[in-house]
Amino acid sequence: STRLGTPGRPCGRRLWVGGSQPPLLLAFLSRPVGASEDYVVFDKAWNTGDLGWRTNLNVKKLRTKYVLHWNGNEKPWRDNGLYRELWKPHREKFNTLLRPYETGGQQNSKEAATQTQGPSSGSASAGSKNSKEKKVKITTTMSPKEVAAQAKCPNVRLLDEWTEEGKPCKIGSTFGCGNEGAGMWAKDGCSGIFSASGKVTTCGGVASAACEPGTLPKPTKSCGVMLVTTFFTTKKDWQRGKMAKASFSKLQILYRTVIKHGLRVTVVYDNLPEELLKVYACDNFQFHQVDLNDFSRRYGVNDVRYFFFERLLRQHEDWKYMFILDAFDVRIGMNPCDGLREGMLYVGHELDKLKKHPWMKARFQKMGGKYLKW
Repeated sequence: STRLGTPGRPCGRRLWVGGSQPPLLLAFLSRPVGASEDYVVFDKAWNTGDLGWRTNLNVKKLRTKYVLHWNGNEKPWRDNGLYRELWKPHREKFNTLLRPYETGGQQNSKEAATQTQGPSSGSASAGSKNSKEKKVKITTTMSPKEVAAQAKCPNVRLLDEWTEEGKPCKIGSTFGCGNEGAGMWAKDGCSGIFSASGKVTTCGGVASAACEPGTLPKPTKSCGVMLVTTFFTTKKDWQRGKMAKASFSKLQILYRTVIKHGLRVTVVYDNLPEELLKVYACDNFQFHQVDLNDFSRRYGVNDVRYFFFERLLRQHEDWKYMFILDAFDVRIGMNPCDGLREGMLYVGHELDKLKKHPWMKARFQKMGGKYLKW
């Protein structure tokens, strides 16, 4: 490849485009007569290319390939990226390892990938908002200064940024660790959820703050309420026809709003990454593992959860009230304690009208008879 590449330089690099790949391919074709092949040819499924420029590729077929190559200018993390729906689920798997943060400003880098968390499709018990959340910008790289600061503070990590006014959270600049790595601090408006010495910690605000590991907001009122939800990843959701991805981004809005209000959640799950549980579990946001084989496989994910909820309720006499929530599209807007009364059953409602609602019509058609007539 080096020998073939040399003549290209005196010609002003006009013999080919594409860097070193053309001469590398020529090297494979210029073996001496009788020489054996000294390379292995992989099936093209291990390097399916042209996703960065070719617009007529079959997405269904692309999903069957092992390695996707976005060669070309329209990378999936750019605004004009092609086939982003194939790239995004894999990108989201790294959310627990990378540094997610919110910002109210414009995107600073064309290389940054943005993920929008839309509003809840329905109302949630315990007071959910219908206002849209901000865009969550995810950065995959740190500046050299931040890398050095992170090396000095390995026990402090930003999990979710809440900054509304002031400077964004940057390690070593607006947040960092205390003396000898103990505790943490935040200043200049940086605020959010952090991991400090392995404990989920909230820190920051308008004024500078020093925070002890494990510091979390207190509820405005306590009444023994527990919010319960599920995150099943090994059983297909019949409504969507697929299994849920084991990504923290699905829980991020619920996680943020629960922590802000000082409430408590128990997430019933079957199989989630150990790293996710280790980083995000705390007294206010607990994870409870179950075995779906305890009950008949004919029960869907929406049905089997109630058996596990009943078990938990019987095990926890300290739970005076229990609210059942969805996990992926719910945000908590208030502490419900002021309005709760003993012996009362609270039922949420959908804001959408049933009449002419396409999703509900399909459900009624499936049930048929009196349901469809109603």
